Amino acid sequence: MARLGRPLAVYAVLAGLALAAACALPPAPFMRFLPGLPPVPVFAAAALAGALALAGLEAQGWTRPPGAAPRLRILAAATGIVALCAAAAIAIDLAAPFPRGMNVPSPQALLFYPAIAVLVEIVFHLVPLALVWSAANAALGKAARDRLVLPCLAAVALLEPAFQIALSPPQTPLWVSAAVGLNVLVINLVQLAVFRRCGFAAMLAVRLAYYLLWHIVWGELRLAVLS
Repeated sequence: MARLGRPLAVYAVLAGLALAAACALPPAPFMRFLPGLPPVPVFAAAALAGALALAGLEAQGWTRPPGAAPRLRILAAATGIVALCAAAAIAIDLAAPFPRGMNVPSPQALLFYPAIAVLVEIVFHLVPLALVWSAANAALGKAARDRLVLPCLAAVALLEPAFQIALSPPQTPLWVSAAVGLNVLVINLVQLAVFRRCGFAAMLAVRLAYYLLWHIVWGELRLAVLS
């Protein structure tokens, strides 16, 4: 129980901070992602769903594998990969610019992107992974757990790229949709591998590193570069 308590406590703090940010911000920045939905109840419901999902994963044997590399080494490698992904996204933006107003501007961005990152992790990672992991365990049993990890991670990693491609405007060139989808897939695979080895907070940190480079730093620079 103590082993379960610490991940849930860390998660509760992060989800609580995201909910506080949603309360502090006006609804407008969230409308692109939550059209017609009030942000605060959505964040509250997501926080509860994420807690149940994390508890379910831990209860069904989702633990850090023995012999995993040190957390700092894993995080450093993951951050390097997502930095390359941010560079790839910038290159796509320079070649075929995305809409000018796609990013939330600062200073709201400093609260918005950490908050939306927590929501994205819950919706695209925690809850789907808990459902897939539970179904796979029920179908194949505890003895097959080691063989289930990679297929479950791969299945969940496909969700956000598929969502990104589905939201692309109809006039988006095919190569842009493919490149964005591949880029987001790599980020998701890296994040889920980090989650397996280091936990939720580390997975969130990897996304925040990407958001810092792509949405916040480049989000401000691109307005001048692409004008």
